[in-house]
Amino acid sequence: TSEWTVLELQGSLSTKESCLDALPLGTLQQTPQGTISLQIGMQIMYGSWVKLKKPLTVLRKDNLAEATDEDTAAVDYSAVGVIRQKLVFKARPMPISRPLAPLADAKRVRTN
Repeated sequence: TSEWTVLELQGSLSTKESCLDALPLGTLQQTPQGTISLQIGMQIMYGSWVKLKKPLTVLRKDNLAEATDEDTAAVDYSAVGVIRQKLVFKARPMPISRPLAPLADAKRVRTN
């Protein structure tokens, strides 16, 4: 089994895509001082690690046989991960702006 982490966000996420599989959420960064930031598009949020009181297990459901009219399908569950901590983002996202990249043929001007 592997170690998993839960992201806890306030509010909701929306996208124009019809399928969210393999869709990147954003950029998650941690500084050496421990500050966590999540940038989604032109918004940024700051969060913190929270240890769970009780660990959670991530299960995968496998159907072993097809269901018939008379009985239910045989199902097997296997543990694929454990969650011991989560990233909590309590505050609303803040808008950010990026400086424009300098043009390749632009000249530097010195002002005094």
